[in-house]
Amino acid sequence: MRRLSDEQGTVAIIVALSLTTLMGMAALAIDVGAMLTGQRAVQNGADAAAIAIAKLCAEHAVDPIANPTPCSGAQAAATASTYFANNSTLPVTSTAPTLAVSYEGRVGSVTVTGAVDQQPMFARVLGADGPLTVTASSTARWGPLTAVDAVFPLVVCKGALPDPGEVVTLMVDPTSSDPPDECDGAPEEPPFGWITPDDPDACTSKITLLPPTYLDIDDAANEPTSAGCVLELDELHNDIDATAVCHTTPNEPYHCHGSADADDRIRILAVYDPTVGSTGARPSYSLVAFEFTGARLGDRLSYSSGGWSGPCAESDPAAIGDKQCIEGIVHDYIPPTDGPIVDPTVAALLPGIEDTSVLDVRLVD
Repeated sequence: MRRLSDEQGTVAIIVALSLTTLMGMAALAIDVGAMLTGQRAVQNGADAAAIAIAKLCAEHAVDPIANPTPCSGAQAAATASTYFANNSTLPVTSTAPTLAVSYEGRVGSVTVTGAVDQQPMFARVLGADGPLTVTASSTARWGPLTAVDAVFPLVVCKGALPDPGEVVTLMVDPTSSDPPDECDGAPEEPPFGWITPDDPDACTSKITLLPPTYLDIDDAANEPTSAGCVLELDELHNDIDATAVCHTTPNEPYHCHGSADADDRIRILAVYDPTVGSTGARPSYSLVAFEFTGARLGDRLSYSSGGWSGPCAESDPAAIGDKQCIEGIVHDYIPPTDGPIVDPTVAALLPGIEDTSVLDVRLVD
């Protein structure tokens, strides 16, 4: 029996129409993918530029002599152009960054915006005329760090520390009638001491810089004796001398020597201001990353390769007596990425912004 209709060619027509639609969708997907790639390239440049400008402004605010580059709109624009060029895979056009600075430059924010024009490959078929502009922006903020957890309980006098990168030996001699001379501006103040840790199990404290934590500083010979602190001090000595070759000889304290990795020897120490407050209530001034190369604390003496020099030299154990000593290298403290920084809207309520020497920098948007 003969078919009433002939369906030959119907499948071909359906396939042709479907292919047209699929090819159109594929073409749009290629264009959209290219735009997303462009947007990511611009965003990378914006993030890098915002962080770089904020870091420049923070460093200049803390130490304008060591970091003379000014925090200005012109310098921000130049920095943005450089970082867009170095961190973006496409030629980006940046607009003038929005810079807001207050409190002698110690609180501020910067917003960086960039754009790139992309020629669509297939969208023109659907009526798109000319290039498509892809934009991205990033905001970074800097300001005084408000609090830091896990600070080692040994605290150091502000005037006793040299510039970052320099080696220092600090000594407390309880048998001497001469006042210590390391703590500039406070001749009766020892160069270092101990505070009771907030968390005795971890032997660490939370230190607030703005407003400052007022520290009750104990004698250098009275290190914390909690179980957590005993373990922490043992770990410090072992990190100072990684080989942990420890021994006792006549007229010498228990001591170790060897060599250790520098990062393992670093502890975050609070720095106190001896010219403010009173005995038992000295305000926290700053933080340093102190790389211990030697420690004579309690009845244990440790040093890294090379041995001691100066008044705490192991070669003269009888002269050491009850002296307490630390030796090491001062490093700038780099705030953690998740630590809180002061909100510019409440900065006016807090004193001492101009005196804060640790500023945090981070992306906020």
